[in-house]
Formats: sequence, structure tokens, C-alpha cells
Amino acid sequence: MPGVLKPGTTNGVLVNHVDLFPTLAGLVGTEKDLPANLTGKNLTGSLLRGEPGPEYTFSVYGIRSADEAPERVMARSQRWKLIRYDRYLNEGRGLVLYDMEKDPDEVVNLARDPQYKDIVAAHSAAMDRFLASLKKPDYPVVRMEKERKRRVK
Repeated sequence: MPGVLKPGTTNGVLVNHVDLFPTLAGLVGTEKDLPANLTGKNLTGSLLRGEPGPEYTFSVYGIRSADEAPERVMARSQRWKLIRYDRYLNEGRGLVLYDMEKDPDEVVNLARDPQYKDIVAAHSAAMDRFLASLKKPDYPVVRMEKERKRRVK
């Protein structure tokens, strides 16, 4: 953005993929024309005016339909990353927590350490709020079956 940001400017604001479109619309002044069912947030104020950004960013994997939970969800705060595999939670596993300051290579899983139970709970609650906030599309959604890769001999 020549004339707005200095070349090489960086920003540590956490951004969800769903925030990219409304933020780009905000940067060019067309945010008022966005559809009402858009999930993302316009983060222009965080990028241009130093306003605080979101506390968490999220990633989801394995969405098969608009009515089912994804296979895997990740909540990332400035310091922590929690990955939750819901199908394994009943087995006493399914949570992975990394301290991104002390363990940026994501080697040591802290999720089972009682010392971090509040961090796990806060990130998990943030995931649930995020998933509940997602808006369903205006078009029919057909359940997608998992692709199976077959080897051709």
C-alpha cells in the first residue's frame, strides 16, 4: 500500500483466513458492500491504526458438511497453539498444546500437564465460540465423502 504503509512494515496481528476478504475490502473502502453472511472480520484498524487484533486465530481441517464438527481445529494465540482432535477426546488424547515462545519447532506437547489446564480450557472455549460463529452458506451444501487415494499398478 504505497503511501499508506512503509515498505517492509510487519505486523504481529493474528489473522484468520476468513478475515482476509473483509480486511482487503476494508483497505480499499468497500466493506459496506460485503454480504451479511460473511464470517470474517475487517482488521483494517489493526493493520493501519495499531488497534488490538483478535486474541486468537483458528484453522480447521476435515469439514465434511455445514452441520458437522471438523476433524481437527487449531486455536493460536500469541504464545500458545492448541490443536484439538475431537474424535480422540473420549480416549484421553486428542489435545496438543505447544508453547510457541519456548518451543517454536512444536516438539513438546504440554496438553496433559496439569500446569497448563487453564490454557487448554481457554483455547478450547475459544475454538467452540469460533465454530459457533461460523455462518452457513446461502447455497445447498452436500456432504463430501473423504477422498481415498488408490494406487494404480
